[in-house]
Amino acid sequence: MASKKPEPEDDPGRVWREQGRYVGFGLTWALSTLIFFLLGLWLDQRLGTVPWLSIGGAFFGGATGFYNLYLHVIVEPRKRREDQEDT
Repeated sequence: MASKKPEPEDDPGRVWREQGRYVGFGLTWALSTLIFFLLGLWLDQRLGTVPWLSIGGAFFGGATGFYNLYLHVIVEPRKRREDQEDT
């Protein structure tokens, strides 16, 4: 008797993997914002431009983190669907 291979919808670990994936995207966004903010803060202290570079760094980090999130959550699944429809 052959055992039935679980379908992707039946896989109980699928939910945990998906949650981990999206938590990773959120952490990437938060860490990129924090890293660029701290880099701006360090440059502000060196150049005496407090708070402009730290604010700019936070916005730049947030924007790059959001772009990464958008790419992985919106663009890649759409492209994958289009590729599957072509085959």
